[in-house]
Amino acid sequence: MTINGNDTKDLELAHTFARAYRELDEGAMKTTLASTARVRLLMPRGFFEHAGPDELLGVLRDFATKWTFDSVDSVEVELLTQNMMQTGRLACIDQRLRLRSANGERSATMVLKHLVAIKDGQIALVDELCTGVMPLPG
Repeated sequence: MTINGNDTKDLELAHTFARAYRELDEGAMKTTLASTARVRLLMPRGFFEHAGPDELLGVLRDFATKWTFDSVDSVEVELLTQNMMQTGRLACIDQRLRLRSANGERSATMVLKHLVAIKDGQIALVDELCTGVMPLPG
């Protein structure tokens, strides 16, 4: 595979998105996502579709009232090529996160997989698969 000059920028963008997601960094989220980005989430509660960074941030703010991201067990980012539908350069982001309940009494983990399409230096499409909150024993 030939290394493209945009590899570094696309890789940094994917990592910035992953960090903004778990840290609820609104400024970074708005710089990584295009204002017209489509965000599709599949989680145990069902399938949800949102438009733009503000709607995704609303979902994350709501989640943060119940749980906080305590630490990161692992993050992997893999850059892929553009798909045939020309939605953009694809990156696959895997995160395994440790959570703490808002009252601090419970711990849990959550596994997220994001497939993002990068176009014109921003993320144009986010597909998320989420395990939901998995409580730890004890």
